[in-house]
Amino acid sequence: MKSSQFENQGIKINYYQTGEGLTDIFLQHGMYDDGLCWGNLPRDLGINYRVTSMDARGFGLSSKPDDGYNIETMTEDMAALIKHLNLNQPVVIGQSMGASLGCHLAAMYPDLLKGVVMIDPAFREPTSVDSKTEFLARRVSELGSQQDLSREEMISIIRSKHPDWPDEFVLPGADSRFRMSLNTFAIFNSIDTTWKEDLKIADCTMLLVTADVNLGAIVSKETAAYVRSVNANVQSVFISGAGHSIHKEKYAEVREAIENFLAEIK
Repeated sequence: MKSSQFENQGIKINYYQTGEGLTDIFLQHGMYDDGLCWGNLPRDLGINYRVTSMDARGFGLSSKPDDGYNIETMTEDMAALIKHLNLNQPVVIGQSMGASLGCHLAAMYPDLLKGVVMIDPAFREPTSVDSKTEFLARRVSELGSQQDLSREEMISIIRSKHPDWPDEFVLPGADSRFRMSLNTFAIFNSIDTTWKEDLKIADCTMLLVTADVNLGAIVSKETAAYVRSVNANVQSVFISGAGHSIHKEKYAEVREAIENFLAEIK
Protein backbone atom coordinates (compact mmCIF):
# COMPACT_ATOMS: atom_id res chain seq x y z
CA MET A 1 0.00 0.00 0.00
CA LYS A 2 1.20 3.50 -0.84
CA SER A 3 1.91 5.67 2.22
CA SER A 4 1.13 9.40 2.24
CA GLN A 5 0.58 12.16 4.78
CA PHE A 6 -1.36 15.35 5.23
CA GLU A 7 -1.46 17.93 8.00
CA ASN A 8 -4.64 18.94 9.79
CA GLN A 9 -4.40 21.74 12.36
CA GLY A 10 -0.79 20.94 13.09
CA ILE A 11 -1.35 17.18 13.31
CA LYS A 12 0.30 14.96 10.71
CA ILE A 13 -2.03 12.16 9.62
CA ASN A 14 -0.50 9.18 7.85
CA TYR A 15 -2.58 7.05 5.51
CA TYR A 16 -2.26 4.26 2.96
CA GLN A 17 -4.13 3.65 -0.27
CA THR A 18 -4.56 0.77 -2.67
CA GLY A 19 -7.04 -0.51 -5.25
CA GLU A 20 -9.49 1.28 -7.46
CA GLY A 21 -13.21 1.38 -7.96
CA LEU A 22 -16.29 3.57 -7.75
CA THR A 23 -16.83 2.86 -4.05
CA ASP A 24 -14.37 4.12 -1.45
CA ILE A 25 -13.53 2.04 1.60
CA PHE A 26 -12.06 3.71 4.70
CA LEU A 27 -10.41 1.41 7.25
CA GLN A 28 -10.08 2.57 10.87
CA HIS A 29 -8.06 0.34 13.16
CA GLY A 30 -8.54 -0.53 16.81
CA MET A 31 -6.34 -0.03 19.86
CA TYR A 32 -2.80 -1.44 19.61
CA ASP A 33 -3.08 -1.56 15.80
CA ASP A 34 -2.42 0.94 13.04
CA GLY A 35 -3.21 1.29 9.36
CA LEU A 36 -0.99 -1.64 8.38
CA CYS A 37 -2.70 -4.15 10.69
CA TRP A 38 -5.58 -5.22 8.45
CA GLY A 39 -3.91 -8.35 7.08
CA ASN A 40 -5.05 -9.18 3.55
CA LEU A 41 -8.25 -7.10 3.70
CA PRO A 42 -6.90 -4.03 1.81
CA ARG A 43 -5.54 -6.28 -0.93
CA ASP A 44 -8.70 -8.37 -1.17
CA LEU A 45 -11.08 -5.40 -1.15
CA GLY A 46 -8.72 -3.47 -3.44
CA ILE A 47 -9.70 -5.75 -6.31
CA ASN A 48 -13.03 -3.92 -6.57
CA TYR A 49 -12.72 -0.87 -4.35
CA ARG A 50 -10.38 2.02 -3.58
CA VAL A 51 -9.17 1.39 -0.04
CA THR A 52 -7.81 4.03 2.34
CA SER A 53 -6.35 2.99 5.69
CA MET A 54 -5.49 5.60 8.32
CA ASP A 55 -3.03 5.73 11.22
CA ALA A 56 -5.03 7.43 13.96
CA ARG A 57 -3.28 10.17 15.93
CA GLY A 58 -0.78 8.61 18.30
CA PHE A 59 -0.47 5.48 16.17
CA GLY A 60 1.76 4.34 13.32
CA LEU A 61 3.46 7.18 11.47
CA SER A 62 0.92 9.84 12.46
CA SER A 63 1.78 12.62 14.92
CA LYS A 64 1.82 11.77 18.60
CA PRO A 65 0.62 14.90 20.39
CA ASP A 66 0.11 15.03 24.13
CA ASP A 67 -3.66 15.42 23.85
CA GLY A 68 -6.64 14.93 21.56
CA TYR A 69 -7.24 11.29 22.44
CA ASN A 70 -11.01 11.48 22.73
CA ILE A 71 -13.85 10.37 20.51
CA GLU A 72 -14.70 13.87 19.27
CA THR A 73 -11.18 14.86 18.19
CA MET A 74 -10.29 11.50 16.68
CA THR A 75 -13.54 11.47 14.72
CA GLU A 76 -12.72 14.94 13.41
CA ASP A 77 -9.34 13.58 12.25
CA MET A 78 -11.19 10.95 10.19
CA ALA A 79 -13.57 13.50 8.70
CA ALA A 80 -10.67 15.80 7.81
CA LEU A 81 -8.85 13.03 5.93
CA ILE A 82 -11.97 11.94 4.06
CA LYS A 83 -12.59 15.53 2.96
CA HIS A 84 -8.92 16.10 2.12
CA LEU A 85 -8.88 13.06 -0.17
CA ASN A 86 -12.30 13.94 -1.59
CA LEU A 87 -13.49 10.39 -0.98
CA ASN A 88 -16.89 9.68 -2.48
CA GLN A 89 -19.13 8.76 0.47
CA PRO A 90 -16.87 5.99 1.71
CA VAL A 91 -17.92 2.94 3.68
CA VAL A 92 -16.04 3.00 6.97
CA ILE A 93 -14.89 -0.38 8.22
CA GLY A 94 -13.69 -0.21 11.82
CA GLN A 95 -12.77 -2.61 14.57
CA SER A 96 -13.18 -1.94 18.30
CA MET A 97 -12.09 1.69 18.80
CA GLY A 98 -12.27 2.23 15.04
CA ALA A 99 -15.81 0.85 14.89
CA SER A 100 -16.97 3.23 17.62
CA LEU A 101 -15.29 6.14 15.84
CA GLY A 102 -17.04 5.12 12.61
CA CYS A 103 -20.42 5.09 14.35
CA HIS A 104 -19.79 8.52 15.84
CA LEU A 105 -18.65 9.84 12.45
CA ALA A 106 -21.91 8.63 10.88
CA ALA A 107 -23.86 10.49 13.54
CA MET A 108 -21.89 13.73 13.33
CA TYR A 109 -21.62 13.84 9.52
CA PRO A 110 -24.80 12.28 8.11
CA ASP A 111 -23.96 13.09 4.49
CA LEU A 112 -20.32 12.06 4.58
CA LEU A 113 -20.63 8.26 4.56
CA LYS A 114 -22.46 5.61 2.57
CA GLY A 115 -22.20 3.01 5.30
CA VAL A 116 -20.34 1.71 8.33
CA VAL A 117 -19.12 -1.77 9.22
CA MET A 118 -18.63 -2.07 12.98
CA ILE A 119 -16.51 -5.06 14.06
CA ASP A 120 -17.11 -5.54 17.79
CA PRO A 121 -17.27 -1.85 18.73
CA ALA A 122 -16.91 -0.58 22.31
CA PHE A 123 -20.67 -0.69 22.86
CA ARG A 124 -20.64 -1.20 26.63
CA GLU A 125 -21.97 0.72 29.60
CA PRO A 126 -19.51 3.42 30.77
CA THR A 127 -17.60 2.45 33.89
CA SER A 128 -16.78 4.66 36.86
CA VAL A 129 -13.94 7.16 36.80
CA ASP A 130 -12.03 5.12 39.38
CA SER A 131 -12.39 1.93 37.34
CA LYS A 132 -11.20 3.68 34.19
CA THR A 133 -8.25 5.22 36.01
CA GLU A 134 -7.14 1.82 37.27
CA PHE A 135 -7.68 0.22 33.86
CA LEU A 136 -5.71 2.91 32.04
CA ALA A 137 -2.82 2.76 34.51
CA ARG A 138 -2.60 -0.99 34.05
CA ARG A 139 -2.61 -0.78 30.25
CA VAL A 140 -0.01 2.01 30.19
CA SER A 141 2.29 0.10 32.51
CA GLU A 142 1.94 -3.13 30.56
CA LEU A 143 2.62 -1.65 27.12
CA GLY A 144 5.34 0.64 28.46
CA SER A 145 7.22 -2.41 29.68
CA GLN A 146 6.65 -4.28 26.43
CA GLN A 147 8.03 -1.40 24.38
CA ASP A 148 11.40 -2.02 26.03
CA LEU A 149 11.48 -5.54 24.59
CA SER A 150 12.89 -6.73 21.29
CA ARG A 151 10.66 -7.25 18.26
CA GLU A 152 11.07 -11.02 18.60
CA GLU A 153 9.94 -10.84 22.23
CA MET A 154 6.91 -8.74 21.29
CA ILE A 155 5.99 -11.24 18.59
CA SER A 156 6.29 -14.05 21.12
CA ILE A 157 3.93 -12.27 23.54
CA ILE A 158 1.28 -11.83 20.86
CA ARG A 159 1.59 -15.42 19.65
CA SER A 160 1.31 -16.79 23.17
CA LYS A 161 -1.85 -14.77 23.81
CA HIS A 162 -3.34 -15.29 20.35
CA PRO A 163 -2.02 -18.60 18.98
CA ASP A 164 -4.60 -18.72 16.19
CA TRP A 165 -3.67 -15.36 14.64
CA PRO A 166 -1.86 -15.75 11.29
CA ASP A 167 1.44 -13.94 10.70
CA GLU A 168 -0.21 -11.27 8.52
CA PHE A 169 -1.75 -9.98 11.75
CA VAL A 170 0.91 -10.94 14.31
CA LEU A 171 3.92 -9.32 12.64
CA PRO A 172 2.45 -5.87 11.88
CA GLY A 173 0.69 -6.05 15.24
CA ALA A 174 4.04 -6.33 16.98
CA ASP A 175 5.44 -3.39 15.01
CA SER A 176 2.39 -1.22 15.72
CA ARG A 177 2.81 -1.63 19.47
CA PHE A 178 6.27 -0.06 19.29
CA ARG A 179 4.93 2.86 17.25
CA MET A 180 1.93 3.81 19.39
CA SER A 181 2.02 6.50 22.05
CA LEU A 182 1.07 5.57 25.59
CA ASN A 183 -1.13 8.69 25.57
CA THR A 184 -3.53 6.93 23.21
CA PHE A 185 -5.05 4.95 26.08
CA ALA A 186 -6.88 8.14 27.09
CA ILE A 187 -9.42 7.32 24.35
CA PHE A 188 -10.90 4.80 26.78
CA ASN A 189 -12.25 7.72 28.82
CA SER A 190 -14.75 8.63 26.08
CA ILE A 191 -14.99 5.77 23.58
CA ASP A 192 -18.03 4.23 25.30
CA THR A 193 -19.89 7.45 26.13
CA THR A 194 -21.67 8.39 22.88
CA TRP A 195 -22.77 5.20 21.14
CA LYS A 196 -26.38 5.10 22.32
CA GLU A 197 -27.05 8.64 21.18
CA ASP A 198 -25.05 8.11 17.99
CA LEU A 199 -27.21 5.16 17.00
CA LYS A 200 -30.35 7.24 17.37
CA ILE A 201 -29.28 9.74 14.72
CA ALA A 202 -26.96 7.84 12.35
CA ASP A 203 -28.98 7.24 9.18
CA CYS A 204 -26.60 5.41 6.85
CA THR A 205 -26.69 1.64 6.37
CA MET A 206 -24.65 -0.16 9.03
CA LEU A 207 -23.37 -3.67 9.64
CA LEU A 208 -22.60 -4.86 13.16
CA VAL A 209 -20.25 -7.86 13.34
CA THR A 210 -20.29 -9.67 16.68
CA ALA A 211 -18.76 -12.81 18.18
CA ASP A 212 -18.58 -14.84 21.41
CA VAL A 213 -18.51 -12.79 24.61
CA ASN A 214 -17.10 -15.77 26.49
CA LEU A 215 -14.09 -15.65 24.14
CA GLY A 216 -13.50 -11.93 24.73
CA ALA A 217 -15.93 -10.14 22.41
CA ILE A 218 -17.52 -6.94 23.73
CA VAL A 219 -20.94 -6.83 22.07
CA SER A 220 -23.32 -9.42 23.48
CA LYS A 221 -26.34 -10.81 21.65
CA GLU A 222 -28.53 -8.69 23.92
CA THR A 223 -26.60 -5.53 23.04
CA ALA A 224 -26.79 -6.41 19.33
CA ALA A 225 -30.56 -6.76 19.66
CA TYR A 226 -30.71 -3.37 21.38
CA VAL A 227 -28.66 -1.77 18.57
CA ARG A 228 -31.04 -3.13 15.94
CA SER A 229 -34.07 -1.95 17.91
CA VAL A 230 -32.69 1.59 18.15
CA ASN A 231 -31.65 1.94 14.52
CA ALA A 232 -33.52 0.14 11.74
CA ASN A 233 -30.60 0.77 9.37
CA VAL A 234 -28.41 -1.67 11.31
CA GLN A 235 -28.09 -5.28 10.25
CA SER A 236 -25.94 -7.70 12.19
CA VAL A 237 -24.04 -10.93 11.76
CA PHE A 238 -22.80 -13.21 14.52
CA ILE A 239 -19.57 -15.15 13.93
CA SER A 240 -19.09 -18.10 16.23
CA GLY A 241 -15.75 -19.18 17.62
CA ALA A 242 -14.13 -15.74 17.73
CA GLY A 243 -13.44 -13.16 20.40
CA HIS A 244 -12.82 -9.42 20.18
CA SER A 245 -10.49 -9.44 17.15
CA ILE A 246 -13.01 -11.20 14.95
CA HIS A 247 -11.35 -10.31 11.65
CA LYS A 248 -8.06 -11.80 12.84
CA GLU A 249 -9.57 -15.00 14.15
CA LYS A 250 -12.21 -15.65 11.48
CA TYR A 251 -10.94 -13.66 8.53
CA ALA A 252 -12.78 -15.54 5.78
CA GLU A 253 -16.15 -15.18 7.53
CA VAL A 254 -15.64 -11.48 8.24
CA ARG A 255 -14.51 -10.80 4.69
CA GLU A 256 -17.59 -12.58 3.31
CA ALA A 257 -19.89 -10.56 5.58
CA ILE A 258 -18.23 -7.32 4.50
CA GLU A 259 -18.37 -8.15 0.79
CA ASN A 260 -22.05 -9.14 1.03
CA PHE A 261 -22.79 -5.86 2.79
CA LEU A 262 -20.88 -3.83 0.20
CA ALA A 263 -22.70 -5.57 -2.64
CA GLU A 264 -26.05 -4.61 -1.10
CA ILE A 265 -25.32 -0.90 -0.75
CA LYS A 266 -23.59 -0.19 -4.07
